[in-house]
Amino acid sequence: MNLHRRQLLFSIPPAVALAGCSAFGSQSVELSNISFINLDDSPHDIHVRIERNGEAVHEQTYSLARSSESGTKSNPAPVIDEPWMHEKGQFTIEARMDDREWKRHQIPAKNRSGECYAVVIRVRNADRLEFPLDSMASGCQ
Repeated sequence: MNLHRRQLLFSIPPAVALAGCSAFGSQSVELSNISFINLDDSPHDIHVRIERNGEAVHEQTYSLARSSESGTKSNPAPVIDEPWMHEKGQFTIEARMDDREWKRHQIPAKNRSGECYAVVIRVRNADRLEFPLDSMASGCQ
């Protein structure tokens, strides 16, 4: 890199150099739905908080039956599908299993492309809560 280029780079104010860098991607997206899966041998309570564009839109606790992708007949696996999910925005989903620490996922993420996502809040085992995303979900146009 020659001296003039280096001088130019160092002369750019940090706010300009970091423009567009944030926890969110730059676009707005919609959510098809949020579903829950418990793959662990024990039942779990999942506490969920969701923000859309920084505003709280959902907070609820879901009880998941043990080791069942679709729940049971008397307690089917829950699915969140609300009108606010289909309005484009930037979403923050926080969840915790039982009384453990909160996990946070921001959508859109900088490393993902797509305009619509289905989200799964999945209990992998007693110590692991995951948030896989699907940009090819059936509820996405």
